[in-house]
Amino acid sequence: MSQAEVPALLRLHMLEGPQTGKQLENRGASLRVGRTTKSALYIKDPTISEQHAEVVWQQGAWQLRDLGSTNGTVLNGKALAGEPLAFVALKDGDLIKFGTDTLARVEIVAVPSDSVIVEEFVLSGCAQLEQRLR
Repeated sequence: MSQAEVPALLRLHMLEGPQTGKQLENRGASLRVGRTTKSALYIKDPTISEQHAEVVWQQGAWQLRDLGSTNGTVLNGKALAGEPLAFVALKDGDLIKFGTDTLARVEIVAVPSDSVIVEEFVLSGCAQLEQRLR
C-alpha cells in the first residue's frame, strides 16, 4: 500500500458551537457531518442539516464537500454552496464553519505505514510543518 492510500489522521478541533472544546479523530476514509446521531460527526445544532457535509480521503488528501445543506459550509471564509458534488482539498490549519454556529480547525497528521520509507515520512512531516508556518 502506498502512502497516498493510507489515510492521514484527521482531527477536527471544535472552536465554536455546541461542541466547543471537543476534538474528533477520524482514522477511516470518510466522515459525515450532520445533526442526527447517524452521522459520524453528530452536532446537536439546529443550523446544521441532517446530512450537512462530508469529508473523504481521496487522491492522497482529505477533501470536503457540502451536501446541499440549508445553512452551508464555509472553508476559510469561502462558502462551498451551490455545488453539492464538488470536493475541496483540506490542509492542516484550515477553518471549517458548519451552519452558522459551529467552527472547527483542521489538523492533519501523517500516519506512517510499514511500507513507507523513512525518507518519505520525514519529507511528509516537513511539508506539514511548512504548512503550519505559513
